[in-house]
Amino acid sequence: MSAEFSMDKLQSIKEYAKKNSVPIMFDETSDFICKYIAEHEVHNILEIGSAIGYSAIRFASVKPDVNVTTIEIDIDRAIKAIENIKSENLSDRITLINMDAMAVDLKDSFDLIFIDAAKAQYTRFFEKFKKNLSKNGVIISDNLSFHGMVEDHSLTHNYSTIKLVRKIKRYVDFLKFNTEFTTTFYKCGDGISVSKKNDFIDFSQLKKIAQGNSADFFEYKNNKVIKLYKKDFSKDDVLKEFLNTLKINSLGIPAPKAFRVFFQDGMYAAIYEKINGETLSQIEDEKERLNAILKYVELQKKISSIQTEDFENYKDFLLSQIKDKSNPENFETIRKIKHLPEGNRICYGNFQPQKIILKDDGSLCPINFSHTVKGPVEFDIACTYKFLSKTISKDFAGIYLIKTETSFEKIKPFLDIES
Repeated sequence: MSAEFSMDKLQSIKEYAKKNSVPIMFDETSDFICKYIAEHEVHNILEIGSAIGYSAIRFASVKPDVNVTTIEIDIDRAIKAIENIKSENLSDRITLINMDAMAVDLKDSFDLIFIDAAKAQYTRFFEKFKKNLSKNGVIISDNLSFHGMVEDHSLTHNYSTIKLVRKIKRYVDFLKFNTEFTTTFYKCGDGISVSKKNDFIDFSQLKKIAQGNSADFFEYKNNKVIKLYKKDFSKDDVLKEFLNTLKINSLGIPAPKAFRVFFQDGMYAAIYEKINGETLSQIEDEKERLNAILKYVELQKKISSIQTEDFENYKDFLLSQIKDKSNPENFETIRKIKHLPEGNRICYGNFQPQKIILKDDGSLCPINFSHTVKGPVEFDIACTYKFLSKTISKDFAGIYLIKTETSFEKIKPFLDIES
């Protein structure tokens, strides 16, 4: 940190902020960002939300070649910020703009964009200023925990706070599933994120390891695979599978780790952990393959033992498969679905031999969670039974049913539904 930076003056700014209820960064957060500035090629910084200039002063003081453009909508805070900036002799390297950030049109590019203003506007700020990011630049967002309320809603005490927490949560989801940027989240200070624009991936230089109806799979660095979806595959379906996999990861169920999604050349793609082994459909010995399928029962029991409210309701999923709900020919099916029992167990819902890997250690690992829902255990068993009946034999499906210790009568209501 440069000699011009005075810890005594900084402390006086912090004391003023505390006395006048001006929100400024946590020490842990400012230390994190200053360390990032020191260790990376950061020369030009854009800050959304100056307050009284505390963070801009800290950023500019890291290196003598750092310049900060900072935007503050409140005139009183802007005046105080300019006063503080002048007292630190940083007026030549910190430019303050007293305007609504959404009305500011900047042509410059920045190595770091720091968002710390109106929380409800974070997504708009991100979308507006991403065009100003330099090639290797990052966007850092602060207060994503909001004093722990984003993780624990019970800490909220009034309706306006609840609304704000929901908006922050939506912004966090926006970052998680942004197909242009990869975001890393840190439990630092009040919760921050670092978003970096995705690099272009040349698929012609990657080894294709599998090909499916909806996507092709490519081997990627650091024991990862890229699932490149066909051009007509929707973003919603890509994100649904990715989000479901993230949820499964958090529950400790066998699954490839989900890393990020992105959009390139008109196609969506997702990066997952590579699971070493062979799919059940690749096992050449028929007896070995059938034994592995029956072994799936134990994995299915483990999955369905978990209660959840975080996945789509299976009845909503079944109803979504009906394309024309206004067609009278579908009314009876809709009625049957609506009268099925409720349930809150995780249902994998997607048993197919090509989507289950027999790992090198002999355990099984599902690799596609696009159809995973919450519902009764019997629904998942019925889905698997129906698939085995159609692709192998009803006799083998019957053996599977015995292994699950479930009677045919219990799954019959679900088998009556055409999906």
